[in-house]
Amino acid sequence: DYTAAGPQAPTAVPDTLRAATAAAPDADRLVRLLSEWFAELQPRLAPLMRTIQEGAAVAPEVDALEKARAEQRFLNYHEAARAFAARADSKPMKTPEAAALIWTVGHPSIYRFLVMDQGWTLPRYQHWIESILRAALVEEPPGA
Repeated sequence: DYTAAGPQAPTAVPDTLRAATAAAPDADRLVRLLSEWFAELQPRLAPLMRTIQEGAAVAPEVDALEKARAEQRFLNYHEAARAFAARADSKPMKTPEAAALIWTVGHPSIYRFLVMDQGWTLPRYQHWIESILRAALVEEPPGA
């Protein structure tokens, strides 16, 4: 939890993101908020998550921890999905599907593969997340 919270620790990640999400005026700003969050978070979290994944392969209690953490992240992203649905400039998408999209794009293993294994820069990774989330969740302005 402290690793994920980073500079905001001991404030829990859901509390930090809930406050930032509430302040975002539109879906486009929510996209930028999430892309910035993932780019700031993953350098800290991805190595830890890899250790947990490796431990889960041999220890049932670590496997249970990994599954519980994944479920909690998914539930947290339901809040973000509902925040998108509440913005006038968001595309219509059911909450579970939007949460699954955010969970998948922002998963630490995706960061690890693209940045740590493939050599993407952090700005490229952040731009990629922003592009995917914007295409899926934000309506184009009329005439764009």
